[in-house]
Amino acid sequence: ASFASSSSDHSVMICFLRTSSTTYPEVRVVNCDNSWDWSPSTSVRYGDSYVYAAGTSRWGDYTGISRKHNSSDKEVWLAGQYGTFDNYFETWIAQVLDYSTKINENNLNESNIIIYPNPVVNTFQIQFYLENRSNVEITIIDINGKIMKLLFKDNLAAGKNILLFNKNELSSGVYFLNIKANNKVIKNEKIIITE
Repeated sequence: ASFASSSSDHSVMICFLRTSSTTYPEVRVVNCDNSWDWSPSTSVRYGDSYVYAAGTSRWGDYTGISRKHNSSDKEVWLAGQYGTFDNYFETWIAQVLDYSTKINENNLNESNIIIYPNPVVNTFQIQFYLENRSNVEITIIDINGKIMKLLFKDNLAAGKNILLFNKNELSSGVYFLNIKANNKVIKNEKIIITE
């Protein structure tokens, strides 16, 4: 759909669906401006789970995008299907008013990080969603600020990530789980290790 700011501007916004072995079915947009510069794609609605597609189930039939022509500013509306927690497709409708071509270097935020169980008996999970591929580092720090264990340091794919760890080499006590994305601390949560 046109995302132009004038009659000579040929900028467009493209809505598309994406899935992979590491990404649940989701709805995304990408912008191509008048100079043919492509932005990074941005998630409009990420998938909550995989979809059980049986029989004649089809993905993408209810996908579309259109400019709101009577709007004084750039504005498009779109619809696309994503995977729900109950393993079906649902249609998501969204309005796009503005778009930045800059990559958000910190696309992991504290509110979407789940750590459980806590207290930890044997193993624990960290679950979070990444907007873009990011470098993630997870460490265990004691109450004096000393790094006790580097749990993870690597690039992770966009989408939902679930990491499973065990408490090996950690004695019972109180620690802090420190999570960084692209070298910025996102979460520093107290965890309790038990016998």
